[in-house]
Amino acid sequence: MMPPHFDAYALYDGSETIFLAPHGYSFRSKQLEQLRQLPPVSLLLAPANYLRLPFFLGGTIMTGIAGLEKLLRDTNAASFVNSHDGDKHATGLVPVLSREIRYT
Repeated sequence: MMPPHFDAYALYDGSETIFLAPHGYSFRSKQLEQLRQLPPVSLLLAPANYLRLPFFLGGTIMTGIAGLEKLLRDTNAASFVNSHDGDKHATGLVPVLSREIRYT
């Protein structure tokens, strides 16, 4: 389960839903039931990259392709836009301790 500061957002207008998950997202069953009550997801905005830091620095920051595939299945989104995968400009220990898999 991802920490609460990695929330996702469902924006809807009565006829369609846009789902924004800037770090990926893992639904709990109740949340997935709530999403099913909304209009169909027309657009999913989420990253494809994987980024993991040691647990004491936050653990998994982005869920990567595996998380993205699950999110696409869960939301049944009609369209997908890769977002939030830009270069992360970090200094010090973070780049040394991080594990990143980038997709283009």
